[in-house]
Amino acid sequence: MLTTVNPKPSTDASTSQSVDEWGSRVDEIQINGRAALLDALSHAKGGETFILAAGDYGTLSLSNRSFLDTVTIKAASAGDSVHFDGIKLLNVANMAFDGIDMGRALQAGEPDYTQINRVDGSSNISFNDVHIHTSTDGDVSNDAWGMYVARSSQISITNSEISDVVRGVIFDKTNDIVFQNNFVHTVRSDAADFSAVSNVLIDGNTFTDFFPVAGDHPDTIQFWTNGQTIGSSNIVITNNVMLQGSGVGPQGIFMADEVGTLPYSNVLIQNNLLFSADQYHGIAVYHGDNVRIIGNTVASPGDDSKMYWILVDRLTNSTVSHNVADKILNQSSTDLVTDGNLLLNGNADATALIPNLFAGAGTTIADLLVAGYGYHRPTESAPETPASKPDSTPTPEPTPEPTPEPTPTPEPTPTPEPTPTPEPTPEPTPTPEPTPTPEPTPTPEPTLPVVGHNAGSLFGTAIIHALQDLMLSPSSRAATTLSLSRALNVIDAADSRDATPETPSPQDIQHAVTAGIGESLAAAGIGGLIGHALPGFGSGFGTAHEASGNPYLQLGHDSRGGMPWLRTENFA
Repeated sequence: MLTTVNPKPSTDASTSQSVDEWGSRVDEIQINGRAALLDALSHAKGGETFILAAGDYGTLSLSNRSFLDTVTIKAASAGDSVHFDGIKLLNVANMAFDGIDMGRALQAGEPDYTQINRVDGSSNISFNDVHIHTSTDGDVSNDAWGMYVARSSQISITNSEISDVVRGVIFDKTNDIVFQNNFVHTVRSDAADFSAVSNVLIDGNTFTDFFPVAGDHPDTIQFWTNGQTIGSSNIVITNNVMLQGSGVGPQGIFMADEVGTLPYSNVLIQNNLLFSADQYHGIAVYHGDNVRIIGNTVASPGDDSKMYWILVDRLTNSTVSHNVADKILNQSSTDLVTDGNLLLNGNADATALIPNLFAGAGTTIADLLVAGYGYHRPTESAPETPASKPDSTPTPEPTPEPTPEPTPTPEPTPTPEPTPTPEPTPEPTPTPEPTPTPEPTPTPEPTLPVVGHNAGSLFGTAIIHALQDLMLSPSSRAATTLSLSRALNVIDAADSRDATPETPSPQDIQHAVTAGIGESLAAAGIGGLIGHALPGFGSGFGTAHEASGNPYLQLGHDSRGGMPWLRTENFA
């Protein structure tokens, strides 16, 4: 590494030189305070390492800087002693951050999709041993997004902690990603989201303690195609662990092609451990080619009513083998190889191999290890196919049980340059759910009262009209679809408006919609609302009410045909 030109002298910055492992000289500049750091960065050429003394350095915003070699910002000591309110990089190349604390609580009036840290249009940016967070009070209801990365390349987050966030990290239109050996916890919605990405390594991360609020649908790792023109490819997801912990169990690894023409290609999902009591989708891949799902453990407590399954849909040239799972579902996949999977549902011999399935929130990795099957500790040898095993050959099932739809994940709209308060971002069209069961015939009701407030009452009215059509004439699918389309138009129109003091934000509209529909259905004597797959609202419409025997209304949107749908169950 070449010796670089030092920054101009400062009373709060001093320069020394050391030798790296290749014998080249490296500039190390001791920094004490925000002013000294900004001064040093303004003169940096490339190759410098800034050693920061403990302190609060505010928000670091850099734009249009391309250093000749990596500039490193590093804490002088371990821990959270070097604090930034946020890191905002726009069109920046060659920077590394090591050992720093990055985050702050939301300010009054900031929405929960505020991007506390942001990297946009940048390359060769790394974060190692950092702490990414919003508030640190343990209350996820007042948190925001930890980090948003867009239109960038060679981005890595390693050996770090991500906590107290609505969404942990979001990678959008970004290539060459490394997300490795991180601890992600105290999450409200999704831990890690990806869209239109390539050359991705997600390895050795630990996820736990999800605390969704009403309407949220948490995911551990989620991919989507909504709003994109290219798909995602060359993805490796290995050696990750998700334990439910003290929170609500999230979905595991979820990959959906909402566009319908952007299949995932060259995907390896191997040796991951996913344990959840509150969801169906352990691993789900909708539409892909050369997808390999090998040696994973996907399980739920033995007394849980929801099976945590592996689901594949429209895959070609793919493999599902040597996994442990409650169930494996195959929908419309061709050239699919399934071999050596150990299925727990209805298989007492298989379940007996995991005697600690009933440990609940206290379940550990050791409780879920099965010799010769599924997940194994990365330091151990991969499991070999045993000579004999309990009957566990998976049978493809075209029609799985009805499942709650996963949370549609928003595709944020980039801001012109990094700012502490990014613009509100729309939420995408949701992911499809497995093939729905035939619609039952509800009891006709000639009139249904409509109550609610703001956009909620508008949307609630449209939904009730659709429901009236369906209940008065069960065969009137076209009328139902038409009414539901009107409802979608209402939301699309509301969601397309800029958020101003006179115009509610999409989040405000979402809350109004949730309340409006909930009150409308309650006034109509209808049970809770499940399914939350309509454009513009990533966290859904209301809390799920699917206790056995209770009536409910399910809404969705078919990404293949573009048609919204509505389904009723168990109406008296």
